[in-house]
Amino acid sequence: MAVQGLDTLQALESHHLRSMDMPLKRALLLRADGESDSEAADGEGVSESTMRRIAVASAEIALSLTNGRRLPGELRGFCVRCHLECCLAEAHASLGGARP
Repeated sequence: MAVQGLDTLQALESHHLRSMDMPLKRALLLRADGESDSEAADGEGVSESTMRRIAVASAEIALSLTNGRRLPGELRGFCVRCHLECCLAEAHASLGGARP
């Protein structure tokens, strides 16, 4: 089972998010930063239901997983950290974060 877990981490690390659109990247980062849908919606100037795009972002990330594995928040956070300096750098900077 441990080997399977490492395969999952490796899959997330190698699955880049270049094709993900900017609003999804921003939603992903805001949720990874611990904001609720409501808090993120206020900051983004959109409705709370619009902020629920995190489900779309999660589904896009989950495509890299094999065997129908789920994408819990821990794995989503791992993916964000893996790609903060590449695929998510522009979105991170746009939210006021320093470029890593």
